[in-house]
Amino acid sequence: MNKDLLEGALNANTGYNMKLVNGKVLISINYDGAGADVNVSVALSPEFFLDKLADAIPGKIDDAIFDYLKQHFLQKP
Repeated sequence: MNKDLLEGALNANTGYNMKLVNGKVLISINYDGAGADVNVSVALSPEFFLDKLADAIPGKIDDAIFDYLKQHFLQKP
């Protein structure tokens, strides 16, 4: 399953996007300059992404929500 999650611009030449591609969270930064074009991306497992997001948000409520999501929606058969 592929799905666009987030897209935007940092400035006139630089953009970002987040997609769900083949079960991974794909985060990309794109630069379109006069003399060079650059694309840097990283593919993360959803579990790893949610763990890092939970670490970045203070408090425990988000941790409980992410744990619930991992248990009920990211279970492998």
